[in-house]
Amino acid sequence: MKIPSCILLLAAFGFTLAADDKKPTTADATVFREPFTLKLRLDKDRYYEQKIPKTQFVIEDNVYLFVGEKFGIVLEIDYKGVFAIHYQPDEGKADVFLELKEETAKDGSVSTTLILHNKTKHTLNLDTLLTVPDQQGMTRTRISPIQPGSTNRQTWPHAIIQLCLCNVQVGKESPTSTR
Repeated sequence: MKIPSCILLLAAFGFTLAADDKKPTTADATVFREPFTLKLRLDKDRYYEQKIPKTQFVIEDNVYLFVGEKFGIVLEIDYKGVFAIHYQPDEGKADVFLELKEETAKDGSVSTTLILHNKTKHTLNLDTLLTVPDQQGMTRTRISPIQPGSTNRQTWPHAIIQLCLCNVQVGKESPTSTR
């Protein structure tokens, strides 16, 4: 089985990518998020904090999200499937809009929810890799196929440091979709 390149970024999380400080002007320009400090709630009494270096939103067609982020992606699709993925901050121009958020229940337990809105005319299949506090390595999960024009929610019963969406593939086209 081919190991997605997003494993390499997650494995070397402390590694800072060399970045061009120019602002992107086209859809295929590389777009970076600025460095920030990620703060997560682990339970009612504990918190986790980590400095995140300047990193890309999309690297080699793998999409990276942190809690609190909302953005879109544009999929370039041909008869063979998805051949490129680009960051798109404008929800109206995105093929897929993503949001990753942390939720705290009344009892203090924490969960992380990924919301994906598929605006394409294709069913989307993808894999997910995630890193969690106090655990070495990545965990691979699979998200249910996302039907054309629908929104899926995937929830994990714990805090997530980083989520990587990889191996994005298209299924059958819906004849009723508008995009």
